[in-house]
Amino acid sequence: MSPRTISFGVARRELKRRKVVRACVFYLLACWGGLKSADVILSFLEFDPDLASQALLAAAIVGLPITAVFSWFYEISVSGITRRPPFVERRFLDNIAPLDDRRKEAPLRGRKSRAESAYDWILEVESGPLAGQRYGLEGSVVLGRSTECDLTIPVPRISRQHARFTVDGNKLLIEDLNSSNGTTVNGTKIDTVVSLNHQDKVGLLEVTFKIKENQAHFHAQDSTLLHDATPQAKIEPRRNTIES
Repeated sequence: MSPRTISFGVARRELKRRKVVRACVFYLLACWGGLKSADVILSFLEFDPDLASQALLAAAIVGLPITAVFSWFYEISVSGITRRPPFVERRFLDNIAPLDDRRKEAPLRGRKSRAESAYDWILEVESGPLAGQRYGLEGSVVLGRSTECDLTIPVPRISRQHARFTVDGNKLLIEDLNSSNGTTVNGTKIDTVVSLNHQDKVGLLEVTFKIKENQAHFHAQDSTLLHDATPQAKIEPRRNTIES
């Protein structure tokens, strides 16, 4: 893989994680609504509508890159304006491979990424530094701030070893590893091993994961087991009889 491809992939994931495109779209919609409203208001105030529109349009164009840069570094939420945490490139942390991983070599932890249909359970990262990534779960997967974890999450308030997913047969289990700030399932803090279901949401502070059960994979397994368990009819060889 060329450095250009890697840089493009990193930039694309960062733009998605930081919601830069969405912020610019909202900004453009707000500018369009503002220009329409300004035309109506300025016509009543006896201003030159063409000159005013040109001035507002120029201000909107200047404000677009400012909006993009602001949304890259900061996030606006109900709690106020917060600086986005820096993203630590997953390739340097040797995390388990995401589903869209294109590396030819397997990472330090786990094996090379396979097709989504090969996994019983899929982990989707909805928020946090790894937002937009999707992982196939198998065996035991430890999450935490430490680079020794199977899935490293570079958030200061997350414990070094925070939680663990375990695939046990057809079940997916989650347990908190005595973390400082706890682990939640669908908004409820857990203190024991919990069995997860399709569409459940697991929270590690501001980092949210969505659980997806690969039902197509389970159905394929059930069909295979049913086929193996069905006795095959024994076909007797045909015999020719000669009447004397």
